[in-house]
Amino acid sequence: MTEKQNSPKQFFKEQVQNYSQQLSQIKKSIRQVAALRISSFLITVLGIYLTAGHSLTGLLIIAFAGFSLFGFFVFRHIRLYKQKKQVESLLQINENELRLMKRDTSHQPEGLEFLDTSHPFAADLDIFGKRSLFQLLDRSATHIGSNRLAYTLLHPLTQKDQIITRQEAIAELSEMPRWRQEFQALGNQEEKEKNSVEDLLRWAEKRDTVFNKPIFKILLVITPLLGLGVVGLSSFGLLPYSTFLAFLILPFLVLGLRIEKINKAYDLLSKKASLLEQYATLFEKATEKGFRSDIMQQIVKTLTEGEASAFGAVRKLSAISKAFDYRLNILIGIPLNIFFL
Repeated sequence: MTEKQNSPKQFFKEQVQNYSQQLSQIKKSIRQVAALRISSFLITVLGIYLTAGHSLTGLLIIAFAGFSLFGFFVFRHIRLYKQKKQVESLLQINENELRLMKRDTSHQPEGLEFLDTSHPFAADLDIFGKRSLFQLLDRSATHIGSNRLAYTLLHPLTQKDQIITRQEAIAELSEMPRWRQEFQALGNQEEKEKNSVEDLLRWAEKRDTVFNKPIFKILLVITPLLGLGVVGLSSFGLLPYSTFLAFLILPFLVLGLRIEKINKAYDLLSKKASLLEQYATLFEKATEKGFRSDIMQQIVKTLTEGEASAFGAVRKLSAISKAFDYRLNILIGIPLNIFFL
């Protein structure tokens, strides 16, 4: 039975059942990966302890292999956790739709912050408030989306061609309920913040650069090469172990000179990391779909056109912000800071 043949109520019930089963399986996988992650860490530490003082080569091999395996399980856990959040959001969406079909709107925003008492018909037609049109229609995941819906309800189209164009977009989206729910679920994973985008734009206008001097740009290239060379020569016995220990002073010295600016930049970026990831994911979801309607095609074009597209810029900045978070993980942050600053 296709989605169009199913009644909305039956569709939502099937979705609830499907995502409940998926969630149960993901939770089971998370527990398994957590056990493997702890085991790999303990075995690696034990191997390093037994090898230390006997063979530097053996120690490095065990450390590299063990922590690589540990890192694999860490990233696997992160991926499973993201899947869990997505499935939980999808489950909640379908449960909410079933509640709405029972005329329960208590979980929906009323949109009273958008009510303009001087508006000619907003109050008379119950555009906002309990059991209002806004409360029934709102599926937005961002404050900008809520704003857009409120504006659309307060300023309806009056031109025939514009109305038809919008209806074509609505008709197209109505045929893809699963995609709509997946898009909504991606957005719902972050709390709505009223001034989040405005704050992000103000932050982006700042020009502070941590490593803006030529010497630091050179060190960013030299340090990894020097570090890998020292490790390689030490492992083959061509350099004493003390040389490797002496090398560790260089990255910590470089980072120490800029630690205040690094921490300041991290504090600013970390507050925007989840927002950037949210928009990057939503942009990607929108651009991967081949739309037919003019409105949806124009939205995708706006996101992707040009060398410095909005989608590309947000995705790149999101990746940088996520990489910055690794500095908080001791097992990952220390090696990266040592060899790659």
